[in-house]
Amino acid sequence: MNELATLLIQPNPNNGKFQLTAKVAKRQICTLEIISSTGAIVYQEEGLVVDGNFSKEVDITGTSTGVYMVILRNSDNQVIRKMVLTH
Repeated sequence: MNELATLLIQPNPNNGKFQLTAKVAKRQICTLEIISSTGAIVYQEEGLVVDGNFSKEVDITGTSTGVYMVILRNSDNQVIRKMVLTH
């Protein structure tokens, strides 16, 4: 992702509720996706404005336990982080 400094998921592992934080040097329009180990999209949000310090609370409780990929992408690049969901 252009000029992405950090992308954090806290806590990780979690129960489906977590805080996603990112720091970028310049304003970007992004898409956030959470994908299961089988490739199913369990969460998607488009049009996120990421400018400087970005923070978003995400709630996917009710989703099965397992390993998920959290993807933040803009028109040029993407950043992927692994997240573990437990109950």
